[in-house]
Amino acid sequence: MSVDIPASGLPNRQSLKEFLDSHEYSLALNGTSEARRGGKTLIFLYCDQESYGDRSYYFCKEDGKVYSDYFSIGD
Repeated sequence: MSVDIPASGLPNRQSLKEFLDSHEYSLALNGTSEARRGGKTLIFLYCDQESYGDRSYYFCKEDGKVYSDYFSIGD
């Protein structure tokens, strides 16, 4: 599956929203970690910085899904 993603990831939340609207999103908790353990190739999309933590988004080349992980400041 060929998808054009800038080397530094997507530039802003709007770009991320548009990308998510056109790709399947995995709802698995800590999906990125699970996908990596499963040997999937992930491409960084965006890190959404929030007041209590960060959510990072990654695109999987093999299945065309978007995976994410959430890191809470309290973790």
